[in-house]
Amino acid sequence: MKYLTFFLHFHLFFDLAAYIEAVCDLAEKQELRAMEQKAMEMESVKQTLLEQMNVPKNNAIKMDGPIIMERCGAASVQNFHGEDLDFEKRRKIQQKQV
Repeated sequence: MKYLTFFLHFHLFFDLAAYIEAVCDLAEKQELRAMEQKAMEMESVKQTLLEQMNVPKNNAIKMDGPIIMERCGAASVQNFHGEDLDFEKRRKIQQKQV
């Protein structure tokens, strides 16, 4: 009886040890995947920054179209000198009033 109890405990210990080893292996694999993903994201960010550094500052407006106010947030309510997206609509309304 004493040997049977020892054998059961011994067997359970090695099953538990194998389980713990499998969990540790899985955690290491997940950590490696996360590190690889982060490295790829950092490389992408570096590449984007390098591309942006090579663009002359005065060409930034030429790269994008006009501002579409409907897609902007509340902080973008300000209008800059020369920006009048409603010019045509306002001109037609003013012509009808005259």
